[in-house]
Amino acid sequence: KVINLPSKISYPLEKGDILVIRTGGGAGYGEPGERAAGDVERDLRDGFMSGGALHAAADAAD
Repeated sequence: KVINLPSKISYPLEKGDILVIRTGGGAGYGEPGERAAGDVERDLRDGFMSGGALHAAADAAD
């Protein structure tokens, strides 16, 4: 079962529980505007990039 938690919380864990923590990465590698369209689409679909981030990257590439 997946439980999405807020950024700051105390949550009791029990033996056998699995805790996965996802954090933002660094700024990335290379120029955002040079990424393959398929890579960008995959990041959007998988939730690694928001539409706002996509527009910001596109504006920076112009």
